[in-house]
Amino acid sequence: MELLWLGIKEKELKELDTNTIGTERAAAKEVKMIEEIGITSVDNIITWTLIKSPMKAALVYKYFRGMQLAIKEMYRVVKDGSYVRHYLKI
Repeated sequence: MELLWLGIKEKELKELDTNTIGTERAAAKEVKMIEEIGITSVDNIITWTLIKSPMKAALVYKYFRGMQLAIKEMYRVVKDGSYVRHYLKI
């Protein structure tokens, strides 16, 4: 809602939400894009979820893939000897 007040259009807001880590939005085509993350425990969760609900599996995959990419980028840009604080609200 606050972003709408700042002048961001509803279409842009929807696209932003779709690309946010932890979003509750996934397109049916994203189920076909699921692949292994490379972490056995995470891949097992995705596989199990895929059996139960392909759409939920797409959300789980998007979350872990997004986090994987975010952490890789943090590693890339943080200088040696520096620290990164990551706040996770549960």
